[in-house]
Amino acid sequence: MKENFEEKTLGMFLFFLPLLSPLAYIILLFYIIKRVKKLNFKKLFISNFLFFDFILFSLLGAILVSSLLSSYKKNSFSGFILFCLYILVHFLMREIAKKGKEKRLLYLIFLSLFFLCGFGIIQYIFDINISFHKYIFNLSLSTHGGVTSLIGQQNRFASILVLTIPLVLTFIFSKNKNKIESAFFPCLLFLGLFCTFLTKSLAGMAAVGFTVLFYIFIKNWKLGLILALIGGVIFLTFRDFFFVLFKEFGTLEQRVHTWVNVCIPLIREYPLLGTGLATYSKVASSYSQDALKSHAHSLYFNYLGEIGLVGGGLLLLSIILPLIYLVKATKKAIVNDIALGFILSIVGILIFGTVETVLNNFRVGLLFWSLLGIGVGICLKENENTSC
Repeated sequence: MKENFEEKTLGMFLFFLPLLSPLAYIILLFYIIKRVKKLNFKKLFISNFLFFDFILFSLLGAILVSSLLSSYKKNSFSGFILFCLYILVHFLMREIAKKGKEKRLLYLIFLSLFFLCGFGIIQYIFDINISFHKYIFNLSLSTHGGVTSLIGQQNRFASILVLTIPLVLTFIFSKNKNKIESAFFPCLLFLGLFCTFLTKSLAGMAAVGFTVLFYIFIKNWKLGLILALIGGVIFLTFRDFFFVLFKEFGTLEQRVHTWVNVCIPLIREYPLLGTGLATYSKVASSYSQDALKSHAHSLYFNYLGEIGLVGGGLLLLSIILPLIYLVKATKKAIVNDIALGFILSIVGILIFGTVETVLNNFRVGLLFWSLLGIGVGICLKENENTSC
């Protein structure tokens, strides 16, 4: 009964996270209040303790110290609390996946993605543009600059697609599908790819394109090579069109200016522990008035500036280690395909992160750490008595 409650509650949390995030947060808070006192923390955090877990707790420690030294402690401690929620959700999802329930969680994510993409296409067709801001209630839907669907910003929508499309690919080619699943997953892939294009997020398109091409290359290297060559020929033939597209929808020059004039000097001035989480917008103006003010538009520069080389290195390691675990898991015939889907999701986010601070949004961060937890849980399920 307890396991059924955990599975259903966390499943509904994942379902509503992209669609209606406030409800998802309430569900998560309800789950934590309901179960946190009954959680066996020794079993949750110590049983099958991995080197990866040591990295996670070291990361939290580095962020805490950075927050204590920050000049903007309110922002930094708020960011630290949110990061603690990321890690908690990671462990909760890991435990569910270890019990062999990962497909049920993923199906709910896929169903959520279906509605998200469906609304995105409706938004594009009817040119839905809504902006409502009243106290704590904010609703922003726009097609200007790219379709946002219910996420409120095109790059965040693209982040969700980058995280989920590789997993959809995995299930398209998985065995033992029924007729409904055989029709649903290709349809969902088409919707996802189409919405990626509608976001007009060039980095998002590049990340999704790379993961899809890499998946095809792994499954059939000859076909992958042919598609890569065709893509190269198309790019060279219509390069003027693509350059115009890059100039119209891309802001690479402004990003480079920000990295050179804000991020690098910031890292030099606060090399070890940074200025504290959620402080970039507070300090950017003091380095350059022409730089991007909200965030650094780079996952790497943003976190290196805010939590320094120590925290940023630990964060990157906390992403790379599950990637290594999952690569090892692909050798297991049982989890080969699904592990590959998680690998491509992580790689896609790392690619996207070069020019966009993809994890600074709370709902995207929660989804990322949830998927990371499910991926690590799959590894542990296959290696109950080892470290994966």
